Amino acid sequence: MKHLAALLIFAASAGPAMAEQFSATPGKYTIEDGMTIVLAGERVTLRHISAPPMGTPCILRGKERDCGLISRSSLMDLSAGAVIKCRRGDDGLGRCTAGGFDLAENMVYTGWAVPAARAPARYWKQMAGAKSRKRGFWNGHFAPGWAPQQAALKR
Repeated sequence: MKHLAALLIFAASAGPAMAEQFSATPGKYTIEDGMTIVLAGERVTLRHISAPPMGTPCILRGKERDCGLISRSSLMDLSAGAVIKCRRGDDGLGRCTAGGFDLAENMVYTGWAVPAARAPARYWKQMAGAKSRKRGFWNGHFAPGWAPQQAALKR
């Protein structure tokens, strides 16, 4: 009976969908785009943000650029030389840190991603700071198709 009670307590604490945890040392992960990391053979999309897809044109300093590529480079910079740790849910979305810092929140801070519709308030504060200081793509504008404001409302 004691074992049955312990088993029931364990099953109840596990919850309906346990999150998977992954970690990788520098050189053992790949940054696919501004919000997707592959580590330990698993793809994790950063929760709470949207970043421009690869090939998304924008205008920065008067010239057309690939803001998807720049967003990817920003995530690469934020994770360079660090151990990345991710916790991913069944939906494929996860929270990843590099050196203890939240990568999604830092992507919004740098201006190369926007918060998703249901992101925590701190992400929206980071976006307001990026906009007011013209960081990242807030220092230019997007060609039709992907715009930071539209992306924030879609997710």
